[in-house]
Amino acid sequence: MIKRILSKLFERSGYIDVLAIANGSFIELADVNNSAISHEKLGPGFAIDPKDGNFVSPVKGTITSVFPTKHAVIIQTKEGLEVLIHVGLDTVYMQGEGFLIHVAEGDTVKVGDRLITADLDKIRDKGISPISVVIFLEPKQLDELSTIDGKSHLVAAETIAAEIKMKEESEEKSVPMN
Repeated sequence: MIKRILSKLFERSGYIDVLAIANGSFIELADVNNSAISHEKLGPGFAIDPKDGNFVSPVKGTITSVFPTKHAVIIQTKEGLEVLIHVGLDTVYMQGEGFLIHVAEGDTVKVGDRLITADLDKIRDKGISPISVVIFLEPKQLDELSTIDGKSHLVAAETIAAEIKMKEESEEKSVPMN
């Protein structure tokens, strides 16, 4: 809680703090054993090796998509950042088994609101990795993205895992003049 208060005091204007979605260890996307994720085919982001099955919102925004298999949601911030929270690798094949979803499309969430509860033992028993990812789906909108450096243990809704600066609208729409 103290970390969260201090981060608010030193918050930089125009930046979005993306907090940890779960308690666990930070992993760079390049180190995730999934080529689509490690090569950032869906977009940049970060991963977490969760210590428990409670997954919370890393940002304030609106739920724009809840996957029918209950393993993933998309949140859009007021700045237009689309954030995919995907619990486990290949958990889509579990068809919702072992997952409890706590939100619906259109819900407004704040940092720390419960999104998904997952049975990590059930995921592991199926031979599936519980490593979970946070992906920023529209990388062209990002001006800057930095993930934490040197911290390995994350605390859900407290540890800042990434900081993003969105491009200015004029930067996105500018057309070079000839």
